[in-house]
Amino acid sequence: MTAQVILLRHGKSDWDTLSSNDFDRSVSARGIRQLPLIAEQLLPLIKQNSRIICSPAVRTRESLSLVTPFWPVCEIIFDERIYEAGTEELYACLKDYGDCASLIMIGHNPGLVMLLNMLLSEGEFTPEAAHLPTSSAAVISSNVATCSVIAPHSANLVTLLKPKA
Repeated sequence: MTAQVILLRHGKSDWDTLSSNDFDRSVSARGIRQLPLIAEQLLPLIKQNSRIICSPAVRTRESLSLVTPFWPVCEIIFDERIYEAGTEELYACLKDYGDCASLIMIGHNPGLVMLLNMLLSEGEFTPEAAHLPTSSAAVISSNVATCSVIAPHSANLVTLLKPKA
């Protein structure tokens, strides 16, 4: 059996909003255009009974609402640890919620790209995987039954989807 993790970075933030609070920033018009395109490209890779764990920040919640209409119904969990998380917190979320064969994590950089590079097997890391722009998705897989047992440096990069500018 193969477990799959999709790391999806939120859409581009709207820096012109009235809120000076990072947590409350919305997705910009560019992010609103890009996310549905990435969601459509991900559709063939979204498995039935996937689980989504999402940062509770406004832009990640808005990103979630822009992508889920394109996908099968998924269980959705919001976890505060994802916001401003480093590798350790994100990996803990993967362990805590990964008792499934397909998990989608919607979050922020630099944590997501650091988690991606921690999970990739030696030789799977590419210069392309060193940067995860907004509205990008990295799909990885590992030959294990559930996402919770994916070990560091054991996953293969299935695809890396980046929006066109």
